[in-house]
Parts: sequence; C-alpha cells; structure tokens
Amino acid sequence: MSWDEGENGVEGRDILGYLALPASQYSVLGSEIKRVVLQDLDEVLQQEISSKLSLPPSTPPPNLFTITLPTIRMFGSSFMPTLFTTVNVSPYPAGRSEIKILHCTLSGGRMATFADGKFGVDCSTVVETGLSEGRDGKGEMSEEWMKVTSSVLVTCPVPVQFKKVLPTRLLSATGSKVMSGVLRVLLPKFLEDLRDDYGLWRMGKDEERKVT
Repeated sequence: MSWDEGENGVEGRDILGYLALPASQYSVLGSEIKRVVLQDLDEVLQQEISSKLSLPPSTPPPNLFTITLPTIRMFGSSFMPTLFTTVNVSPYPAGRSEIKILHCTLSGGRMATFADGKFGVDCSTVVETGLSEGRDGKGEMSEEWMKVTSSVLVTCPVPVQFKKVLPTRLLSATGSKVMSGVLRVLLPKFLEDLRDDYGLWRMGKDEERKVT
C-alpha cells in the first residue's frame, strides 16, 4: 500500500518515524489486543515462549501481547484462536518491524478442544516501509510505501508411543487450516488499522488514537 503526500502532516512525522515508535504506541486491532506479562502465564507456556525467543530464565520479552480473534468456522466446528505475539521494532530510519506469533490457543467446539495445545506455530509478519523518489527527477520524496510479508510454519510434535493413537495428519491439517484462517482474518484488519493509525499520528491527532 502507499500514501500520497498531497496532504501535509506534522513536520518530522513520516512513515519511517512511525514504524520506529515503541510497540505500545500503535493503535491497532482495538480491544482484541492486550499487553501481557510473561510471568503471569503458566510455567509450560513461559518456557515455550522463552525458548522461541532465546531468552534467559525469568527475562520477560519487552513487547508481549495476546490477540483474540473472532470465531472461525471450519471442519463443521468453531474455533476461537488466541495468539501470543511479540513485536520487534527496528530503530529509525530502518523502517522495519516484525510481529512473531509464538503460540496459539484454541477454544470453541469439540474439534478446537481436541486440537488445542497439540500443534506448534512459528509465524512471522514483517512490515517494511520507505520513501520513494518523485517522478520529476529531482530526487524529492513524494510517496510513502508499506510492504507486509508473512510466513507460517505449523508443526505437530507427537511422542513416538502416541503416534499410533493420535491422528497426526488430522492435527497437522487442523493447525495449518486454523493458521491460514487466522492470517486471512488478521492481516486485512491489521493493515486497515495501521493505515488509519498512521494517518492520525502523521496529522498530530494523538488524542484520537487509542494506544495499547
């Protein structure tokens, strides 16, 4: 997506400055997103998140959030995913931030209850921004752009003694379908909110932004 700089904003508030804000200063996804503290989670989840972030014991990640999504229907059942995510913001003027999904819990119908906790997820969404040169050949910056790329890996670790009992293919397929549904729901809403929030921030309308 891109923005035309026809409407002047507050001096110094460009897309590169916006993406360098602390993670807590973004107003996206409304009430669906909440900041959490690692130590408030159960011990197993603490260990999983710390391991994925290569954190020393008892060191909380600085930008840990949960995102609760609307119910997704598939396989004749309902799934309500809650994502545990972390946000890493690069310093100005890198124009880059990364949102990583570290864990996904499921509630809802019988299939959601069956699949909850039985698959792992490693999902990364990278937001990159920049300023492109004007077409007049004078090198003036006239357009701001943003690019979002996502990758997702779903794993289904099953102990050897349970491989004949648990339907690993079904679990893997369920995890993949759930995460595909999550991205279909999450990304358009996230981008829409990000664009609106940037517009308010750029124009200095901080009182209209509801930061996390």
